[in-house]
Amino acid sequence: MSNNNNNNNTKQTEERAAQVLSVIRCFVDALRSAPCLQLQTKQRVTSAAAKAVAANEPTDGDAAKGGHDSVDTDESKGSLMAHLESASVLHQVRQLNQPQPSHTSTDAPSVTSTSNNDLSHLLQQNEAVDDRLQILHQIIFPLLKNLQECYLILDNLPPSESTTPESATPQDVNEETATTNQRKKNRAKKPPLPVGMLSLNDYTNVACLLEFTISTSLLPMLEYAFVLLSPSASPASQQREIDNHTTLTTQKRSQGLPKSLSGRISKTALVWGTQVAAVNHDGLVEALSKLSGEMRQLKQNDAMRLYHTIKRYNELSLLATTVGNVILLDRFRPMLLPRHLADVILTLLLGERLKWQLGNLTKRVGSMSEGSDDTLTTMMEKEKSVERENSGMLCSLEKALLFTPLRFPSPLITHATTTASWSEIALRPIDHREAALAYRTLLGGGAAMMCITANANTVASQSQSAPLIPPWLRMRLGQCLTKLAQEDLTSVVDVFVAYAHGPGGTNEGIGSVDDVMTGAAARLARALCARPSSNDAALEVFQKRLCRQFVDFLVAEGETCMNEMKKSNHCGLGEKSRSSAAMSLTLWATIGQLPLEVLQELFFRELASGLVPTSAKDDTQRLTALQSISAIWAWLFNGAIVFGSIYNQQSP
Repeated sequence: MSNNNNNNNTKQTEERAAQVLSVIRCFVDALRSAPCLQLQTKQRVTSAAAKAVAANEPTDGDAAKGGHDSVDTDESKGSLMAHLESASVLHQVRQLNQPQPSHTSTDAPSVTSTSNNDLSHLLQQNEAVDDRLQILHQIIFPLLKNLQECYLILDNLPPSESTTPESATPQDVNEETATTNQRKKNRAKKPPLPVGMLSLNDYTNVACLLEFTISTSLLPMLEYAFVLLSPSASPASQQREIDNHTTLTTQKRSQGLPKSLSGRISKTALVWGTQVAAVNHDGLVEALSKLSGEMRQLKQNDAMRLYHTIKRYNELSLLATTVGNVILLDRFRPMLLPRHLADVILTLLLGERLKWQLGNLTKRVGSMSEGSDDTLTTMMEKEKSVERENSGMLCSLEKALLFTPLRFPSPLITHATTTASWSEIALRPIDHREAALAYRTLLGGGAAMMCITANANTVASQSQSAPLIPPWLRMRLGQCLTKLAQEDLTSVVDVFVAYAHGPGGTNEGIGSVDDVMTGAAARLARALCARPSSNDAALEVFQKRLCRQFVDFLVAEGETCMNEMKKSNHCGLGEKSRSSAAMSLTLWATIGQLPLEVLQELFFRELASGLVPTSAKDDTQRLTALQSISAIWAWLFNGAIVFGSIYNQQSP
């Protein structure tokens, strides 16, 4: 009986997965046929809903379906949400019968006031007509959540037994007329197929959905970071419109779009989210500028900024959990993890930045009831409930990504220490090399955003500056990389030094040490030796762990050398791999950066621990005399080879 129930549950899950994939295919097809995405990229995006918010006039039906039902035929060409509704995408998502994230924009909020000076009414109306938020919370996030739930179950089921083909029936096998080759072929069992197997077209559609999600949610934050991520600014306090044609971040990302996706999703669709975010911001700013003097004072208070900050934090949190949980599935990991792992980590870092802002704001705000009306307080409570519901999933994701978040005290943030209750199956964590590759992508420009420059006093001038990584983000990336090096230095060195000349590096021997590789080793050594924490105890633990990994490397190199000498009677290390040469370069570069007392206490003392007697209380001695001798010899011999190679490169 239990087997029958399990088979029924598996079949239901498989059917549901096929249904989700069908809706995703319908969504991607709708993006290709949307009239508003057939326009030229340089053409300004307009929206009747944004104009209505700017005029502070309610749209018909905004309390029912976000104001999309009343948009006339000509203006509906600029509404992507209206097109998705007409293509039955929204209806199909709702038919999945899965609980949707309870976000303020999941269902259009009911308007309880008709006063043109009602700030809460203005905010509700702005959210109801924001196509970007509506598509994210009503279509994309529920789709990704359903996809993750289905394949989290299917990936952990044993492969289904493939149906025995007619040519392999027992009668055919026992036929006396069958040849020996036929018998071997019939007896050979084909490998079982995975449950819920996807086609190549299904993988492409899922990849397009993720690409559109990142472009619609994350990239607007990077493009307009001086507005959306500023610690003291919010759309309510900005008095200038931003240039919605500024899409440098999206255009840069589109250049690296895989060829398999470039023919399936247009660049206009990827730019759409950034443009619509600018239009919606401009409409809200224009509407706020028309409020009375009393409302002007209210819109500038900390409670208003607090609401906008936690709203953006929840959007980033949902983005990280939905996209992150999908790319960590075994079914999608090989194809999607390399491209989107850096996106998810960057989303976590930006959310961490917003948590810091929330902590600072809550110190000044105190109670939300002070200086805000009841409706705004209710909207704030809804955002707090979203944060609580998503905290467990966020904790699970952070553990799987080897990400240690900073804790900022705030009554609005739930610092969950347990994984999500919805999942009894833990996601398989990424390895250290995958994490190092993601950090290299971010430090190489993947985390660049439009930032406020020292001489930029207007939003227009800020939007013309080149994208760059802000100092706070570069410092945080360095901290994460240092933490990763403490756990697995070899992976970090391989990614940042061994293949510093570019992707696709090969082991070319010691002669492959070049200026690029040497410079990369020096930069990594400076990053590792930078003070990662103000805590002296934590700094000592890190330095001890770093030196121990260097000693382990030298011990392994020395043992390899001894084995080679026994085989060939040749005194030398022979041909070194590029990874080994990179580790040697990093070792010598680190020696030049660490203080002498640290080297004496943590490196040289352990390196010679097999030769120097120590007391019983000292736990330093863990090497034998032969290991110490071979490690010291490997250290000196590697140094001679590395410096000789550098000298040869510099010689005319």
